[in-house]
Amino acid sequence: MLSPSQRAAATHGTGPCEVIAGPGSGKTTVLVSRIRHLAENCGADPAGILVLTFTRAAADVMRRRSAGSYSGAGQVTFSTFHALFLQILRGSHIPYRIIEPTMRLRFLKMKAEDYYPDISLRPDAEDLSAWITGRLSRRSIQDEACTDVETEPLFCRILQDYQAYLREQGLLDLDEAASFCSRMLREDPVKRQQWCGRWKYIMVDEFQDINRTQYDLVCMLVGREGNLYVVGDDDQSIYGFRGSSPAFMVRFLKDHPSAVRYYLTENYRSSPGIVAVSAALIGENRLRIPKYLHTAGRERAELRQVLRSGTDVRLIGAPDSHAQTACVIDALREAIREGSFHSAALITRTHRQLRAWMHDLEEAGIPCRSPVGPDHGAERLRAEVLEDMLAYARTAGEIEAGVPRAQVLRILNRPDRGLGRDLLPGPVCSASSLVGNCRGRAATRRSVKAFLRDLDTLRSLPPVYFVRYLCGPCGYMQDRIRREPACEQALRCLVQELIEEAGRSPEQSSVRFLQQALGSAGKTEDPAQDTREDAFLELCTMHACKGREFDLVFAPDLNEGSIPSRRSLDPDSLEEERRLLYVTATRAAKRLYLIYVEGTSRNRRAPSRFLAPLGVSTAVRNGDHARHGPLYMV
Repeated sequence: MLSPSQRAAATHGTGPCEVIAGPGSGKTTVLVSRIRHLAENCGADPAGILVLTFTRAAADVMRRRSAGSYSGAGQVTFSTFHALFLQILRGSHIPYRIIEPTMRLRFLKMKAEDYYPDISLRPDAEDLSAWITGRLSRRSIQDEACTDVETEPLFCRILQDYQAYLREQGLLDLDEAASFCSRMLREDPVKRQQWCGRWKYIMVDEFQDINRTQYDLVCMLVGREGNLYVVGDDDQSIYGFRGSSPAFMVRFLKDHPSAVRYYLTENYRSSPGIVAVSAALIGENRLRIPKYLHTAGRERAELRQVLRSGTDVRLIGAPDSHAQTACVIDALREAIREGSFHSAALITRTHRQLRAWMHDLEEAGIPCRSPVGPDHGAERLRAEVLEDMLAYARTAGEIEAGVPRAQVLRILNRPDRGLGRDLLPGPVCSASSLVGNCRGRAATRRSVKAFLRDLDTLRSLPPVYFVRYLCGPCGYMQDRIRREPACEQALRCLVQELIEEAGRSPEQSSVRFLQQALGSAGKTEDPAQDTREDAFLELCTMHACKGREFDLVFAPDLNEGSIPSRRSLDPDSLEEERRLLYVTATRAAKRLYLIYVEGTSRNRRAPSRFLAPLGVSTAVRNGDHARHGPLYMV
């Protein structure tokens, strides 16, 4: 049963349309109803409908909900943007090979180790990957030099190395596919005629996450009829590092003068108090479409009353970090005893904060799950170590004839041998070429000879002795521990486990054993897929929580320098940081904790400026905070 506003949006006819869908407003229901309306009431051919979103999970949800609900439902195309770009490349007979995400992360991790010897300063491969995604999405580095004032110069060098690697291997990064397709359609009239207008109706979910290249490409594909139907929430645009911006939603009516705009502002998820606080937080942003957020019957609680009662929203100023941790643990234990909350989340700004909370909560005996927790970390460590070992085994068996350069690069300095990439100038590397490229460099030649001796020893060893030699005399395990001291215990347990497994397969070759072991190494990429039954609490970052909902939400560490982060200096970045806090708050259905640390009398800490609309003083004057009576709760 659709509400009046949902029905109006779902039954829109032809022409461009923008649906502003607030948190918990039922946008997926509207999208699915809209597709059915086109097929049943507008005579649209389902094969001429394209529905675009940003994740396979979202596309699958809409596909399942549409299945069987109208004639021809199976002919509608549900696709992610990346899948669409690849479809265009395939359909245009453009040869390409996409680099695997794991290969990309491995390369970036290796470069981070090369450029940042000090592990305390070394960026995560995931952070590097996100930054590169933003650069490639905003377009493209071939057309734009690395001139970011705030960007680490070494990031730019890593990016240049990455692009050189792609060219060298004949690979295409998925984030470059949009630019490639857009350029092709602009410059090739035959290809443009082939694809533009192929779908009569194009619908875009999560439109606030679109970037410039994707937006331009979609507008080209719509063709002359202009049946572009977009659904999103400008207040939830949080992927600026990928080139997205609420500006595309704000100016949609200007870009499409005949467009109609519908508002879905009724929140079916959160309590009136949570809606009131969330609306107060986001209301400070300037680059946004004004809207009245409310629950059923246009109800929204009075802000001061919400904060005084502390029923739906609890705003807490903790004296220090220890008190903040104790506050969260006490509240969680109370919630578990009450039994009225079926799901809970602790949401932080960064992965680093997440790791610290994971440690504290596990010490307190609070069952929790996290994408950076021990289980996930062990799985990732196992996969990376096995891939290294497999590269060693393959190289040992094939180095005389020649092996791919990337395979040798993976293991050349694991352990660190002080060998440079200049030893491998071509796409294929052999033992003779390695030695030949050492001419005039005695120390390098000795290191290469030692590397080849290790490979020669490993080549003839059965699996159990292969693992023992690589992790012992060869020095792989000690090098890994030196690079990542925190993984020492997990690594030693993993190696012992592999030795025991290998002992049960003495007849297998090392390559075969490692292939099978790698195939059994599970990788949990989606925290939603973690099925630990005892885990009441889920830990995730503000970016990762989008699209989720929980009965109970904790948002700790709401201080200046954390949110907004220290790097958010310009107005656009500050507004995106505020949107991150808004997204976090709107994940809560029944109760929301907003927590910041006051600091000591000698070292006051400023609460996040984003809490000012809730009555918290965010200015530090004479080493103290101004307090606001009952709005300030401990």
